[in-house]
Amino acid sequence: VETKQDVMKAPTVNSEAYEYYLKAQHSLEKYNKILDINSINNAQILAQKAIELDSNLFVAQHTLGNTYYHREYDTHDAEIESTIKARNIYKDLLRKAQSVNDNYWIARALLSIGNTYYNFVPSYNSYPSSNDSTMQYYKLAIKKFKDIGNKEEIANSLHNIGKYYMHYNSDSSLVYFSNAIRIFKELKNKRSIANTNVNLGNIYFEKGMSNKASEYYNKSINIFKEIDDKYS
Repeated sequence: VETKQDVMKAPTVNSEAYEYYLKAQHSLEKYNKILDINSINNAQILAQKAIELDSNLFVAQHTLGNTYYHREYDTHDAEIESTIKARNIYKDLLRKAQSVNDNYWIARALLSIGNTYYNFVPSYNSYPSSNDSTMQYYKLAIKKFKDIGNKEEIANSLHNIGKYYMHYNSDSSLVYFSNAIRIFKELKNKRSIANTNVNLGNIYFEKGMSNKASEYYNKSINIFKEIDDKYS
C-alpha cells in the first residue's frame, strides 16, 4: 500500500496484510498468463500470510482458494484434490461472509463454489439432474449479485452458466454468453469480452459453423493483442 489513501480504500485496517494480498494477487495473475509454477507457489504463501495477519480479509482468502482452483496439474487425481481444497476454502469464506452479512462476498463465494463443482460435470450431451450442485450455486450467486446491483459479477455469473450449458445445450449457452458479453461491453471489460468471444467461437465450431467460429476467434485474438495477453 503506497499511500494513506490506499490504506483507506483497502478492505482491512491492517496495511501489512493488504500488501501481502496485493502481492499474492499479482503473482496469481502472472501464473494465469504464463503458467509459471513459482508464481502460483509464491501466491499461495503470500495469501496465507495475509490471512494469518487478518483472518477476515475475505479477498485474500478468495485469492488463496483461487491458487488451488487455477493450478494446472499433470494428473486428474491431483486436479481433483486441488479443486476440493479450493472448495473447502471458498466454503469457509462463505461461512465467514454470512456471519457478518457481507452480501458481496457471500455471492462471490457461492459463485466460486459452483465453479469447483463445474470441474466435475459429466460428459457432453448428458443432461444434468435437477439437484446439480453447479447450477444451484450459480443461481444463488446471480440472485445475490442482482440484489446488490453488481453488474460485473452478474456478467461473470452469466458467463459461467454459459460455459456450464456448453455441456448440455448449446442454444442456452449462446443466450447466456450473449447476455454476458452485452454487459462486459457496457463495462468495457476487454479481457472478459475476449474470453466470451472464445467460448462463442467454440460453440459455433461444435455446430459445424467454421466461418462464424473464426469470426469470434479473430475478435478475441485482436483484443488479446490489444491488452498484451500473449498466453491467451
